Amino acid sequence: PIYSKRATSRLKQIVNDVSPALSFDIIQYGLACHLPVHAKGIPVISKVPNTSGLFIAAGHGCWGILNGPATGLAVSELLVDGQPSSLDLSKFRLDRWY
Repeated sequence: PIYSKRATSRLKQIVNDVSPALSFDIIQYGLACHLPVHAKGIPVISKVPNTSGLFIAAGHGCWGILNGPATGLAVSELLVDGQPSSLDLSKFRLDRWY
């Protein structure tokens, strides 16, 4: 796929301006598409390690429309209760790969 290195660099700069705590050191490659998917092909649904109050639920690809309600429920439980009770998110943790 074709992507703009200039646009990607600008997006990285915007994110760093908003939150310097976020690092792009772990990015292995860049890709521009309409359906974001994690490199492992599994969504990331997790609290972001070493942060306070930052969570991620992304990378569902074409299955986002179907998995969105279950992901939303699990993330709401994670936010409110600190643990999801409807779904085991251990396989979707961000720190599982990084």
